[in-house]
Amino acid sequence: LAQVAAERVSALDPDSVVGLTAAAAEHLAQDNQTAAITAYDRALALNPDFLPAITGRAAAAEAAGDTDQALADLDRAIALVPDDVDSYARRGALHLMLEDWPAAVEDFSQVLAVEPETIEALDGRAAAAEASADFEAAVRDLSAAIILQSDRWPLRLRRAEAHMALEQYEPAFKDAQLVLAQNDDAAAAHLIVGQVQLENEHYFEAVVSLTKALDLDDQLAQAYAARSQAHHALDDADRARADANRAIELAPDMVQGYTARSMAALTVGDWLEALEDADRAIDLTPLDGSVYETRGLVYLTSGEPNRALDDFDRLLDFAPDSDDARLLRAAALDELGRYDEAIDELLLALDQAQDATNVERAESIIADLRRIPPEEDGQHRWTDAYHGFSISYPAGWRQYVDPGEPVPMAIIGPLDKDYRTSVIVDVFELDFVPSARDIARYYGPSVSDFS
Repeated sequence: LAQVAAERVSALDPDSVVGLTAAAAEHLAQDNQTAAITAYDRALALNPDFLPAITGRAAAAEAAGDTDQALADLDRAIALVPDDVDSYARRGALHLMLEDWPAAVEDFSQVLAVEPETIEALDGRAAAAEASADFEAAVRDLSAAIILQSDRWPLRLRRAEAHMALEQYEPAFKDAQLVLAQNDDAAAAHLIVGQVQLENEHYFEAVVSLTKALDLDDQLAQAYAARSQAHHALDDADRARADANRAIELAPDMVQGYTARSMAALTVGDWLEALEDADRAIDLTPLDGSVYETRGLVYLTSGEPNRALDDFDRLLDFAPDSDDARLLRAAALDELGRYDEAIDELLLALDQAQDATNVERAESIIADLRRIPPEEDGQHRWTDAYHGFSISYPAGWRQYVDPGEPVPMAIIGPLDKDYRTSVIVDVFELDFVPSARDIARYYGPSVSDFS
């Protein structure tokens, strides 16, 4: 009725405020922003406080790319009518477009204070929170929006991405799976599933999920970087390096590509490339502790434990409660022969360990260091008086001790960075000193280099 009335006034008195405003709106509907702005200017010359003309000119100015004029008009509209939620919503959207995240949050908050179930305002405020890395706020607003419209899978996908940024892997995985139930072609959801599987050390499953993501979108640099890590964990150095190269090609400034390629190079003993990529990752994000972990591993594996220790110290600066970081620092101290300090570090790791595997690793290594310090020739001597045998093995190997057993139940093997032995030799009640030949005969040639 109001529109009909305006059209009638426009027809009867085209030079009135209402008539000019109606004509301007018609020009705007036909994408003629210049004519619309001219008509709005004429209307506002007659009545500077006529709200429809002010908000109309703001829309025309925004469409014409004059964001300064659009903001000025919306500011004027809100000053005249402080509870005009439409003006707040439009100004919030404009601030969002201009990447003024705090202003966008404030405007959408004003809308939600009056109309808390306005999904566009929840969506917009969440977008501003995501852009400013306030992922907890983003999760809250996206959750409220999902309650209102549970069938909008893009909202759920964005919440999954926010959960990933917060390292909340279980809810991220759940959201991604629900997205895929609605749209199996959502490449970003397959990416998140693969990233969570990688985090949970389900490497084969991660490769499958990440490959599906890349089948749908072969420009996903993050998927190549994550699949490179999975291939590395599966000891497939060629595929790991190829995926890391592709990730870097697509996103030259993405840290994960360089850390993934560094680990792939480390696998094949290319220390120089591994170090160059680790350094590049640190140059890109010097305030990310994980990049120091990568370079520390390069130094530790290439025989520079002093430098590794420096990097693990930096890692602990960023993550003082990380038991993984303390285990790595202990490994560097061990390599330096600073065994008492290594034990102290492992005891700290035990105090704060959240992962049962890390508890087991720390207890096993502490038992080893306390039981048998290396001799001068770099060999450990393990003498078990109760069972009546002794064994020598390289200092770089570790004996696995089950913390729940009074007697060690397994012996040693070369270690990866996670302190997992690649060779396990069971020890039973022996009444003789086993030789390398005895062990090889019983357990196979894989341990024939046993001293």
